[in-house]
Amino acid sequence: MISPDLVQTGAASVNDRLAGEFIFRFGGLLDQRLRQSDFDLGYKSTLVWLQDDAGLGKAASPVALAAATKAYPPAAAIGEGWVPPELSFAGRMRMVRMAWRLGVVTVHDVIVGRRAHNRAVKGAGG
Repeated sequence: MISPDLVQTGAASVNDRLAGEFIFRFGGLLDQRLRQSDFDLGYKSTLVWLQDDAGLGKAASPVALAAATKAYPPAAAIGEGWVPPELSFAGRMRMVRMAWRLGVVTVHDVIVGRRAHNRAVKGAGG
């Protein structure tokens, strides 16, 4: 199993290691740095998994590890003491706008839903 638990970092749990682990795990959509950080952590986890033989066999593991290492240059060195980036100010503003829109849509649906329900009740003779 590939997991951030394979990588030694300064964070205590997987949720603490993932930068985009908020808003139902979609927090990374607010800031590219968060997505990049989580992708790099997944890449590092894959490398550790491949180094530990990964069940591929002694001949295939080094080949897979070399291919993975060559295929992707990570943006950050993830290791002991590493911490994921925090949401930027611009990302926080996007989160506020998203919450505002969610509130507006919810209020609208409640009002329109009540009106539709009331019309249906009156139309049914109730």
